[in-house]
Amino acid sequence: MVNDNGPGLPKNYEKMVEESLGHRLVSQLVKQLDAKIDVETSKDEGTRYKISFEKKRKSGSVSNHFV
Repeated sequence: MVNDNGPGLPKNYEKMVEESLGHRLVSQLVKQLDAKIDVETSKDEGTRYKISFEKKRKSGSVSNHFV
């Protein structure tokens, strides 16, 4: 989980995500990990990114859930 206490993301941040190299890299990482990303943003409380994925054992079975 990564968060800050800045002014939050603008209302049109979805368009910013499409154009931002950083956001595109994070999106590709999330896909490669078969993970889920949650974004919470607030004008008063900043932005929080949470990436959740399951750790797989070498055999492919799931062992733990990481956030």
